[in-house]
Formats: sequence, structure tokens, C-alpha cells
Amino acid sequence: MRWKKPDPGYTPLSRRFTLAFAVLTLGLVAIMAATFEGRFSGLMREQTRARAEAIARSIAGSAATPLLGYDYISLQQIAEGADRPDQNLLYVIIHDKEGRVAGHSSQPQLVGRTLSDPRSIRARTTKESLLQEGDFTAEAGEIPALEVDLPVLMEGTAGVRWGTVRVALSLEPLQRELTLMRLVLTLLALVGVLVGTVSAHFLSRRITRPIGQLVEASRNLADGQWAPRQKIATDDEIGILAAAFEVAAAKLTQKQKELLIAQEELRQLNAGLEEKVEKRTEELRQSRELYKLLVENAPDPFVLIQEEDVLFANQAFEDLFGSVQKVPDAGRMTISEVFHADYRVEVSNAFRDAMDRQDPVTLEVGGISRSGAPLELEVRGKCVTYNGRKALELILVDVTQRRRLMRHLVQSERLRAMGEMTTMVAHSFNNLLAIIVARSQFLQTRIKDSVIQAGLQAIQDAAHKGAEMVKRIQEFYGEEVDLKFTEVSLNAVTRDVVEYVENYWKVARGDGTQPVRFELDLQPTPFVSGAEPLLQDALKRLLSNAVESMPSGGVVRIQTESDLDKVYVRIQDSGTGMEPEILRKCYEPFFSTKGTHLRGLGVPAALGIVQRHRGRMEIQSRPGQGTRVTLSLPVAGSKLTRVGRREEPGERLGPAKVA
Repeated sequence: MRWKKPDPGYTPLSRRFTLAFAVLTLGLVAIMAATFEGRFSGLMREQTRARAEAIARSIAGSAATPLLGYDYISLQQIAEGADRPDQNLLYVIIHDKEGRVAGHSSQPQLVGRTLSDPRSIRARTTKESLLQEGDFTAEAGEIPALEVDLPVLMEGTAGVRWGTVRVALSLEPLQRELTLMRLVLTLLALVGVLVGTVSAHFLSRRITRPIGQLVEASRNLADGQWAPRQKIATDDEIGILAAAFEVAAAKLTQKQKELLIAQEELRQLNAGLEEKVEKRTEELRQSRELYKLLVENAPDPFVLIQEEDVLFANQAFEDLFGSVQKVPDAGRMTISEVFHADYRVEVSNAFRDAMDRQDPVTLEVGGISRSGAPLELEVRGKCVTYNGRKALELILVDVTQRRRLMRHLVQSERLRAMGEMTTMVAHSFNNLLAIIVARSQFLQTRIKDSVIQAGLQAIQDAAHKGAEMVKRIQEFYGEEVDLKFTEVSLNAVTRDVVEYVENYWKVARGDGTQPVRFELDLQPTPFVSGAEPLLQDALKRLLSNAVESMPSGGVVRIQTESDLDKVYVRIQDSGTGMEPEILRKCYEPFFSTKGTHLRGLGVPAALGIVQRHRGRMEIQSRPGQGTRVTLSLPVAGSKLTRVGRREEPGERLGPAKVA
């Protein structure tokens, strides 16, 4: 029986055995070769050193007497004579007591000179035999050399140094021997590995053949083709495994027959249940689709909670408040995270009462979106039972935009009604003031008493101040007949107003206060149709509010930009911000958080001016994070087209400090 591998990614066990044995053999041979090479190299290098040292001692004995007499001619002859019989001797250098060259075998022109290279310096200063290894420069190139430096000491001179003998032998023969030895060791290693690998392959095939037969039998059994005649006869563990496998295969065959009988009985038993199962499955499918329509695809957030833990939430909930499972293995969201901190205690008590009394719950509270924006929520829910425990199913309706639009509508109607009433009162009051002024002027012409004249003049001054106040009220709420709408550049208006507010607050705040910086980012914008004095007045009021909200100093950033239909002015301060309750009331006339000495007409007046220009104003604020006011005004209509219209050049200015 020839066994075939079951899949392309299969690696035979015999191949693994062969590879492991080959790697082990190669490692052993490599260790032996490295050990032998290291030993052989050490012996050869030691022999070379001993030969060089023997030559140096021989030359030192011959050069002792000439060194005492500074006989350079004899010393040069000794150096040249030592270089002739040995071809591996690269050079012999003899230094006198002062370190000068007294004899040089290869470069006699250096006799009498003092060599300054590091090797020569170490040789002249050594007090005992010194071994140095390096490259010797010859005509054929760089030659590796081993140099022995031996100081010449005379007997009876108390160890006085009279010179130095330097002998250098070439290491090229040693390297050639090492190269030849490495080649021989490599060949022997390859032959050994090859022989070991072949032997291991045959042995592993012999060992794994029964295992392969057992694998083939198991595959046949999986295909239902067990053949009892396939015997695996071995006297080891594999034979025991094969016998146990044969017994297991017989039992599996019996179990397979019993299973077929049971399947037939089960088929007959379930014949009458198929129709019921299909009907129930259809009902579940319809129920699941209805559930998706009513809950998962509902536009309003739906959530199921149990002890404030969020057990389930639909997609609308996660889009508005974030994922229920924040990160893996980090616990689930609690329902209190959805609501603002000011409402959490109230919500928790209401949910607890609803579960205790089994009553529906209805709340109007503040919430927080996943981005941190404040929300206004209507919460409706009831108590249910989930997994044998009480739970609450809740629907959270985001009514922020609806409430905001309602407030804007109510505010606009209130301002409109107040404007109509103010217009009527102003006309009547102006008539009365005109009578007062006329009568006082008439009396001034008739009466010559200076005291009475002064009183009449005071009456006229008061009447004029009253007229001015009526005029200002008409600017807030009434129609301004003496102001014509023209094409206005909001960039120019913004620059003028910032310069005015900057100069004003330098004087108003005085010294010793924290500075306020104005940062302008004015993009190219088209003209708008409006009254420039009114727009200046609206921006002055808003910038003054921004500066007043920063008692400790800060930054006010003014930005302009435009699209096809509108021009936007955004004012962002880094002041104290406003609570949600104050933000809802800031549009109301005469509402102020700055004390009774102020009228509280800044924001309502600015809103009235913006609405007269067919624009919109939106205020966003959070405590401790400043306030952002956005004005949007329509571009001038008939004279400025959407394509190729005139634009006011923009600019980016650095921060301007206000004392």
C-alpha cells in the first residue's frame, strides 16, 4: 500500500526526521571544525611568535657590542645578514639607546632617523619582550605581519637598556595553511552531512511507514471504506495503536448502522412536525422584521435598562450617545451617562419609583450627546420583565432643535409685539416732548429771570434726552426711516468696530487688569445689503458682552466667511460662558446677569438689528468654555450674482492687545 499525502500543506514526518538529523549533524561538524581550526591557528601563530623571538634574541646577542660603541655599520650588516636566509622575514630593525635606527634590513636609508609611528614608539619604550601584529607595506601591497620587539640589556649595567631589536615575520604562510585547512574541513563536513542525511532518510522512512499506513486507514474509515484485511504488524507502540484503532473502527461501524436506523425513525417522527416548524419559522421571521421596523430602525433612541445598566440600545441611541459597549471588556454604559449632571439624581429617583410602582415614567430633562453637546430630552418609558427581573424600556426623544425653534419663534413674536407697542408709545411720547420743548422755548422768550431761564433750559435738556431715548428704542424695535440700506462690507465694519472696542476698553478697564486680545480671521466675502450704523451697533454690543465675560482677560476671535447665499460672522470668546437656563433667557429684553444698573438690551437689540436685515443669530455657550455667537446675513441680491460677484478682500491679522 502506497500512502499519499492528504493536502498540499502536509509535511511528511520522515522529512522532518531527516531535516532534524541533518541540522544536528551539520551543527556538530561545524563545532568540531571551528574547534580544530581555532586550535590549529593558535599553534601556528605560537610557532611563528617563537621563531620570531628566537631570531630577535640571536640578533640581540650579536648586536650588543656594536650598540655599546654605536657602530652603525656593523649593526646595518647584522640587520641585512639576518634578512637573507629566511624568506618569511619581512624586516629587521635595530634601534640604539636614544631610539634612532641603527640598522634596517629593508630600508637602510632610515639609519640615523627616529621613527615616529605608533608601532615604533611602543617598541622603543618596552621594557620586556613585546608582540605586535599588523600590516607591513611592501611593493606587492599590504602583508600581514607578526613583530617581536626585544630590548637589549647588558650584563653588569644594572638593567640599562642599550637598544631594541625588532623582527617581523610574514603571516601569509599561516593564512594559506588556514585557508587550505578550512577547505578540507568544509569538504569533510559536506560529505559527513550528506552521508548522515541519506542514512537518516532511509531510517526515518522505515520508522514512519507504519504510521503512514495508519493514517491512510483512518482516511478510509472517514470515507466509510474501512478494510479489515489491511494489517499493520509491528512489535512496538505503533502496532498497539493499530490494534486499538481496528477495534475502534469496528465499534464505529456498528454505531453508524445504529445511527442510520435512528435517523430513519427520527425522520418518520418529524414528518408531522415539519409543517408546524415552517409555520413557526415564518411567524418568527415576520416578528423579527416587525421588531427591526419598530425598534432597531426607529428614528428615536430606544434603550432597555436594568439597575441603570444599558442592556440594549438601537442604532439611533448609539448615533446620538455613543456605543453601549465602550471598549472590549470595559463594562457597559450606564443610563446616567446620557443625562446632564444636574438631572441625574432626579432621573435616578424617577426610574426607581417607576419600577417599584409599575407606573409609566415621563420626564423632560437635559442630556449630553456623544460629542459633549447639551441636549433637551423627552423621556417616556414603562416597567417590563426581562430574564425574570424588573427592567425599564425607554424612548428618548431629542427635542433640542424643536425647543430652540419654538423659543426663537416666541422670542421673535415677543420682539415684534414689543416693537409695535414701542412704536405707538414712541410716537405719542414724541408729540408730548415736542409740546414740552415748544412751550419751554416760548416761555424763555417771555421771561427774563435768570433762575427761571435756567429751569426752562433744564426742562428742554431733559426733553431732548427723552427724545434721544425714544430714538434708541425705535432703533431696537421700530423702523428707521433716516437710514438707507446700501451695499456694506462686513469685513470693513468688523475692523472699524474692533478698533473702536479696543480703544474704548483700554480706557474703560484701566491699568492693572488682565489684557484682552482680539484675533481677526477675515476671509474674502461679498457685500450684504444693510444699514452700516445698525450693523456696527449690533457688533459693538456683542463684542462688549464678550469682553465683559472675561474679567481675568482672554481672547476674542472674530471670523468672517461666506457661501453662495450668506455671509457669516462668528465671535468666539474664552470667557465664563453661560448656564443652560441663562442661555435660554439671554434673548429676553431687560434680562441681565450684570446687575440692575444695566438695561439688559444688548443681545435683544442685536437680534432685532439682525432680523431687520433678514438674518439670523445663534448663540452657543457652556460654563467655563466661553460663548460663540454666529451671525448670518444674506448677500446683496440684485447687484451681486452668485457667479462672478464682487468680493471684499479678506485679511488675517495677528492678535491685538486691549489693556
